[in-house]
Amino acid sequence: MTSMHVPAPVISLDLRIPQPYLDVNVGGAVVRSVAEGCLTVNFTNLLAGPATVGAPGNNGGQDPGGANPNNPIQDALFNDDQVAGRCAGFHATGTELLGSIASDGSMVGNNYPDGDVANNCGDGATKGSLVGPGQSITYNLYTPHEGAFVINSYGATIGSESNSGNLGLGMFGQLNVQPKGAEMYRSQVTEEELRLATAVAPCPAGSVEGVDGLCRTPLGQPIINYDATYPNAPPWSLEGKGGLPILNMLTATDELVHSDINAIITGPGRGDFPASTY
Repeated sequence: MTSMHVPAPVISLDLRIPQPYLDVNVGGAVVRSVAEGCLTVNFTNLLAGPATVGAPGNNGGQDPGGANPNNPIQDALFNDDQVAGRCAGFHATGTELLGSIASDGSMVGNNYPDGDVANNCGDGATKGSLVGPGQSITYNLYTPHEGAFVINSYGATIGSESNSGNLGLGMFGQLNVQPKGAEMYRSQVTEEELRLATAVAPCPAGSVEGVDGLCRTPLGQPIINYDATYPNAPPWSLEGKGGLPILNMLTATDELVHSDINAIITGPGRGDFPASTY
């Protein structure tokens, strides 16, 4: 019996908190990796700065420079229901750190003996392996086993929203580690995206070319091109999607560009998983 060796990729993604890259899910970002693979997270903290947190500010109660730049102005109401600490990070359970403790997304114990634990993390600051508003950091992780794991930020674990800190304000996510060798595709798209991902003539044997030049089965189902990409033209290029895959969650360089909570998971080559997987 022969075994099939599937090299584990290094999956990377750009994660901008509180706005995940490209497609935003209500309820946090969904990040994917594969068992025995590596995950590189380029993290940017987009929280507003701390300069005027807790101060009503000017302009009818609005506070353009503080934690909540979109405060409601009816009756001069000031909404300061935000966490004072502006640090943020990426900490995923079920992973192992690569390189150093700097990939942990934390400020724990004596890992940083010279760090200022009481510091609330100002603009551009770094606090352990957490970062302040406008600052970026790269986390290098190893994902040894498949499963579903929790992602959170240890930047502000207490405070607003019933003492859950920024977790209560949506700063959490899910890490799905798929079997080794898995391929990941989106399973829910818009009509426009499905049309863009439909194969074009010349159509494969057994399919039918429509008047629009797209290939379908004799019963009318689209023939899917799983490698299709968004056109490098408006409006897709204006949305930052030009040239990116429509259905494949990874680019050719293994960058994760879709954070859909639902997915189609297949084995190598969109086939079955080899027996050696389990």
